[in-house]
Amino acid sequence: MVDGVVAREIAVKPLDAFFVSAWQSAIVHWYHCCGRKQLPWQNNPAPYRVWVSEVMLQQTQVSTVIPYYQRFLQRFPTVEGLAQATLDEVLAQWSGLGYYSRAHHLHAAARQLYAAQSEKNPVRLPEDLEALMALPGIGRSTAGAIRALGFGNPGVILDGNVKRVLSRVFLLDVPINSTAGERRLWSLAEHLTPAVEFAAYAQAMMDLGAGVCRQKNPHCAECPVENLCLARKEGVQEQYPLKKSGKRLPVRENAALVIENEWGEVLLCRQPDKGLWAGLYVFPEKSQIENTELLQGLQYATTIQHTFSHYVLHWQLWKKNILKEKIIETPDQVWYHRSENLTTIGLPAPVLRYLEKLSMSRMVMCRKYHQELPGLAFAPFPGAKGQEIFEQVSQRAWQEWLKHQTMLINENHLNMMDAKSQSFLGEQLQKFLDNEAYERPKGYVAPKS
Repeated sequence: MVDGVVAREIAVKPLDAFFVSAWQSAIVHWYHCCGRKQLPWQNNPAPYRVWVSEVMLQQTQVSTVIPYYQRFLQRFPTVEGLAQATLDEVLAQWSGLGYYSRAHHLHAAARQLYAAQSEKNPVRLPEDLEALMALPGIGRSTAGAIRALGFGNPGVILDGNVKRVLSRVFLLDVPINSTAGERRLWSLAEHLTPAVEFAAYAQAMMDLGAGVCRQKNPHCAECPVENLCLARKEGVQEQYPLKKSGKRLPVRENAALVIENEWGEVLLCRQPDKGLWAGLYVFPEKSQIENTELLQGLQYATTIQHTFSHYVLHWQLWKKNILKEKIIETPDQVWYHRSENLTTIGLPAPVLRYLEKLSMSRMVMCRKYHQELPGLAFAPFPGAKGQEIFEQVSQRAWQEWLKHQTMLINENHLNMMDAKSQSFLGEQLQKFLDNEAYERPKGYVAPKS
């Protein structure tokens, strides 16, 4: 058995062959008996499937990634399918997962591979390490994981989990987020990676960091290299890895409008392809609203705090109700309804969470259908009648009435400026909601054909 003293020595010197052999055997054996083998990307671990999983797993936990991964692969099962999709379609599948540059890079890389295809070179990921790292969004560790897990080739990985394991075992005295720390860790990772069982070793190191050598409350008794770990020996596991203290993030403030129409749809605007939330749909910024009518009668809704890598955003949201006909949709400006738009446009996590709260629709006992259904977002017109409809009529019934009303106007050639026509439609609205038969207007004369 190799002891921890050897680990301290080899952390700064060339690795001892005996230590390396013992390490590799312990790690691989542990994977075969205890490692995870039922993750979705382990079923048919083709290079493309591994690539998507590794990109999603960057800075995101496995439990969060799994449902996103499954939906993404169902929608884009191949590199070709991903390349031929629009960016909006890709971002829609990424909505809520965060770090959207990953989706941009994934899509760009797929298009790059698709554009380079030929009869001799079909669309597929390259096996060569340098060629993989030349693709957008694929770094050294991701490329190593694709080689090891996707191709079964030698591949060195060094994600956050592996860094934590190595830092503790060797009691590294440099911050892992420093240049010197990165260099030491990569040197250790390269020398410890075996020349066989590449996939088993790579997966074992990730599993070990995720499930055993955890950031807090590590399960040291379950670790296959517990006897080698200097941090365990000195009882300082949770003090490692060392990290450079980050600067306090500055705070930025912004304000946006949550503009909702009578159907409960919310106006969203597409962000430019570069910058904050690039290509995603968000609430329109208050400072960019040119229509002064939209800025009248605003109601404060909430302030969302969202942390980015370089700053903290305090995002004030102000509510405004407006009739749908007042704002025309364009490719970059849409009325969003959760059931219709969820798979077609991308939304950042703060917007998605707020919309989910809004989508818990106000329920009413619908006068026409005699069951609880989602009600209108606000009264369709002022006065007692508008309030009655707001309280008793569902979205479904009101939409049906508007279609029925259009039929009545066209069929009877009604003049909507005429008081008799208005009175007739009011009577027909009551009959419609009470499921009574439609009647012709009194004194009606059918137009000549």
